[in-house]
Amino acid sequence: MRPISIVRDKGLTELLAFLEPNYRPPSTTHVSAQIRKDFEDGKAAVKKLLYDNTSIALTTDIWTSRATQSFATTTVHFLDQHWNLTTCVLESVHFPGHHTCKILWDESQWASIVCVAHRLQNAVKHAVEKQSMQKMLAKCRRLVGHFKHSALATNGLIKKQKTLGFKKLLHVVQEVPTRWNSTFYMMQRLVQLKQPIRLYLEDTMAEDQIRSFDLSDHQWSVVKSILNLLEGVDQVTTTLSGESEAAEGSITASATNEVDHQTVEPPSKKRSVLDRLLGEEEQDDVSGMK
Repeated sequence: MRPISIVRDKGLTELLAFLEPNYRPPSTTHVSAQIRKDFEDGKAAVKKLLYDNTSIALTTDIWTSRATQSFATTTVHFLDQHWNLTTCVLESVHFPGHHTCKILWDESQWASIVCVAHRLQNAVKHAVEKQSMQKMLAKCRRLVGHFKHSALATNGLIKKQKTLGFKKLLHVVQEVPTRWNSTFYMMQRLVQLKQPIRLYLEDTMAEDQIRSFDLSDHQWSVVKSILNLLEGVDQVTTTLSGESEAAEGSITASATNEVDHQTVEPPSKKRSVLDRLLGEEEQDDVSGMK
């Protein structure tokens, strides 16, 4: 987004004069007035929609801009007269400080319903914070970083994909710490690129360097198992985060679908699949040190 004063920018005015000598760009005053008019028209339209729909739901989202400034956006959701799910942004305000539910509650004083997607996010985040998981993720991040920070390595990876006959050329996916799904997508893409990655490393690195970058066969196996475990969670969080449908109606169906495909064990015999996989990883690390 550029400031209104862009209409006076020398480069822009010279470009417009070259493209269309008879065109006169609007003044900053005119642009400001048009923006205010559009805002008031939009505000009036939203007011009418809210007046005609008394049953609404409000949601908030705290986000960070590229300039690392935090904002809280309030959005209203309702069904219009044609039963279409409609969404309107009511406001976006500067939101300094910690991004916690308590602070948001103190600011808004709204009755709150727990966000299911956020709870799933926290559950997975807690699981991946385990030491063994972090050790394996550190290796995945290093592998991704090697290709992300080197054009030569990226080109080499693409060449290996072409040699192997990949119909669609893929790039590694960078993880975003605040979104567990990005960790899932990072591991998923590494598994898809496992063969060309290993071929590239074998052609460009010494054996000791390969060991420091590449995952062991057991680690690759663990990554695949974790992806199978988290795939359903990713589908649920993606569905719950969608704006084109009511999430409340999807929660029971999604949860039921996951349960239908799993064998439920008694609590006394139940053991976290992730704990078991990471336990095997720890044993593998210990064996490697002996």
